[in-house]
Amino acid sequence: MVKEETFESLVNEFRELSTKDLEHEVLGEGYPLDMHLHPGTMQPFDASGPPYQSPFVLTRPVIQAYVSSIGDDNPLYTDPEYAKNGPYGCLIAPGTALIIARNAMWHGARRVGGWPIANFHSGTAWEFFDVLREGTGFQTSSVGKEIIEKPGA
Repeated sequence: MVKEETFESLVNEFRELSTKDLEHEVLGEGYPLDMHLHPGTMQPFDASGPPYQSPFVLTRPVIQAYVSSIGDDNPLYTDPEYAKNGPYGCLIAPGTALIIARNAMWHGARRVGGWPIANFHSGTAWEFFDVLREGTGFQTSSVGKEIIEKPGA
């Protein structure tokens, strides 16, 4: 006898499994920016728990691809010569560029064939102590906090 799966049962299964997994960040496969990691480091890398030195590096191509994707043409991000003569003396990245170092984010429990529901990363807290300069590394951590079901739609 085959167990009948309803939308509600699948939503409940997703919620239960994701809640159990919430303490562990799940990293995606096929990370597209491995070439910008510190030498000898490949994905996936552990990003849970207390801050650690991220193997991700904000190289010029990464910065320029990110600002292009968000439509920001600030010459401090896009023009190395302009940036060299600017207030920071080098190319910088907008703070939110760090989001690409955290991708893929935790999206809940996995299931062959996926789930019939959408899930979203919907919150990030940032604390910056300086600008993000080309070529510098940073410390990062990521901890899933909660699962919130939004009614509607």
